[in-house]
Amino acid sequence: MKKYITLIILLICFCSLAQSSQNQSSLSVKVTEAYKQKAADKVLEFYNYLELLTNPALNSKLKEHTAAEALNLFENPKTVTYGIFSKRETNHPTIVQLLSDAALQKKQFDFKVTAITATPQYQNKGREEWLIVYTLTINGKKEIRMQQFFIIVQEDKKFGDSIKQVRNTYLGKINLL
Repeated sequence: MKKYITLIILLICFCSLAQSSQNQSSLSVKVTEAYKQKAADKVLEFYNYLELLTNPALNSKLKEHTAAEALNLFENPKTVTYGIFSKRETNHPTIVQLLSDAALQKKQFDFKVTAITATPQYQNKGREEWLIVYTLTINGKKEIRMQQFFIIVQEDKKFGDSIKQVRNTYLGKINLL
């Protein structure tokens, strides 16, 4: 009789644990989907800023502000990118150099980003790195397959008198595939 009672208690515990892990995994799926969307949105935002910077009609003050906003999307101003405005395939400017090159263009560029996928690659307590793969179409002609890092960092943020842990997102290195 004791065996049956013990067995029933174990089954109840097992079922309740299985149910709670199902709830956690569905939350995890929702969070994962939200970060996938956030990664895609950040990439699109970056190329919108880049497109604005190439507009010769934009005055220098607006270009400075646009470049600063684009730079805020990145974790590090020394992030290596792909030289979109360079004739050489081996050119890998930093994000600051790329934004500067964009502002110097004599004609406006049109960027279209398609086929975006984001996949988690690395995770520890305070940092996650995802790989974003996408197709970049430049001026409706040249298509380039790119990969870029999306970084989620847990950081302290001050709210009034208290400091809370928040998760900030940034873009990282851009490579040609």
